[in-house]
Amino acid sequence: MKFNKAVDVIIKFVRVNLSSILSFFFGAIFVLCFIKTDKWSDSISAIANTVMALAAIMGLVFARKWKRDATKDKVIERCVNIMTNVIPDIKRIFVPTIHVKMSEVFLKNIKERKSTDFKLARELRNSLKSYNVIMGKGSELLNLFNADLKYVKALSWKVNESIAQDLDNYRKILSSIISKQFELLTYVIVIVSYWNLNVVDGDDSKAYDNLSWDMSNNDFIDKSLMLCSEIIRLKEDLNTLIERMTIEEMSIFDVFEPK
Repeated sequence: MKFNKAVDVIIKFVRVNLSSILSFFFGAIFVLCFIKTDKWSDSISAIANTVMALAAIMGLVFARKWKRDATKDKVIERCVNIMTNVIPDIKRIFVPTIHVKMSEVFLKNIKERKSTDFKLARELRNSLKSYNVIMGKGSELLNLFNADLKYVKALSWKVNESIAQDLDNYRKILSSIISKQFELLTYVIVIVSYWNLNVVDGDDSKAYDNLSWDMSNNDFIDKSLMLCSEIIRLKEDLNTLIERMTIEEMSIFDVFEPK
């Protein structure tokens, strides 16, 4: 089966490049007709070297062709996974802004107050607990997306040039969202630590529930609000890009192709 496939590849290559091969050999013969006898040996040696070089090039072409054919099913399977699972999940996780907007509301409320008590700090913490889980899922999805793209490229496939720039921007926006989300989480962890609150485990037994702080001029609040605005803008940019690319409506062969 593999032998017949190899023969078919060789026949197809010769058929496509027959004119070039014949031109090479007829050209060589034509040159030999005008060369003196005592220089024939040198000329024949040079032509032999050329033929060997041509054979090496053909071998490389056949090797790359064989590699693409041998790994085609694996690549297509990975591309299907990217198109039908990873990209839809990325849209579901990254585009919605409800969690970051909730955090923004609590942060603005704290900013406008002269005194912030334990209850409001706990509400801010609680708004970040579920958001923290979503951040983790988003980071895993981006890592999976990058790993799948790397796998596809390693097997001599590439992203179609018509969508390559958009897909590169897509990855950059995702990376920026993740980076800013974790930066926001870090600032909120610092803010709620004023009341000894923990974002991860939610244990309030050791919290300072009688304390109040004036956070209206707090740098961490200001930086957190700025990050909320940037994350919302990036998510809106991502949604606009997704709608323009219409990548979920494309065939895998519209997005990926052999090198």
